[in-house]
Amino acid sequence: MKYFVFLCLISYCVARKLPNYIEACKPKETDISECIKQRVEELREKLNDGIPEMRIPSINPLEIPFAQMDLGEKSKASMKDIKLYGLPAFIIKDLKIDLDKDYIEIKVDIPHILAEGEYTVKGKLLILTLDGSGPGQINITNLEVSLIGHGERQIRHGKTFFKIKATDVTTKIGKVNLNFHNLFKDNPELTENANKILNENQEVLVESFAPVVVEVVKGFILGATGGVFDRYELPELFPGIKIE
Repeated sequence: MKYFVFLCLISYCVARKLPNYIEACKPKETDISECIKQRVEELREKLNDGIPEMRIPSINPLEIPFAQMDLGEKSKASMKDIKLYGLPAFIIKDLKIDLDKDYIEIKVDIPHILAEGEYTVKGKLLILTLDGSGPGQINITNLEVSLIGHGERQIRHGKTFFKIKATDVTTKIGKVNLNFHNLFKDNPELTENANKILNENQEVLVESFAPVVVEVVKGFILGATGGVFDRYELPELFPGIKIE
C-alpha cells in the first residue's frame, strides 16, 4: 500500500542561530533527553501557530494539500485540501538521544486526531461498491507513534550537522471513525448506511483509511525533527558537544 504525502517542510544548508527564546541544551550540564523534552514543552504554544524561523509550520491545524492511498486493485481513494486537527495535544511519552552513538528514539501519544478534507473514492470495499466525492472526516483516537532514528554527522561549509539516515516507525491506533458525505450521489440514506457499515469494520478502517492520517503525522515528526538538525549545526543545538 502506497501513500503520497506532500509536506511543506524546507531545510537549509547554512547554519543558523537558535531563536533567542530557546535555551540550548548543554550535554555536560544536563540530561539531554530531559532537557529537550522541557524545551519542546516550552515551545508548545508557539507550535500552534508555527515557528517560521525554524521552518516549522502551524499545527493548529496542519494543512496538507493532498494524500492518496491504494485500497487494493479494486479500490482507490484520496483526499485533498486536508486540515489535520489535534496535533497540539501530543504527549511525549519517551525521548532518548545518544549524541555519542548518533541515535534518537521518540514515543508520542496523540489522544485525538481529526482530518477534514475533500475525498474521492471509487471501487469495491467490503460489500459496498463506492463512487463518491465530497467533504469527508476521519477521526482517530489514541494514536501512538514510536520512532527510532540512526544518523551520521556531516560536514557542510566547515560546520558539523546531524543527518537522520535511517528510521523505524511503528504506530498503534485505538479506534477509527469516518464520515464521508455523498458516498452515493443524491442518496443520503445509502450514504449513512455505508458509513455505518465501514465504521463497524474497524480492521478495514485501520488498514484502508487511517494510514492517510498516520503517514501525515509520521511525516511531520520526521520532517520537524530532521529539519531542526539540518538547519542548526550540532554545537549550536548542544554547546560543548564533542566534535570528532
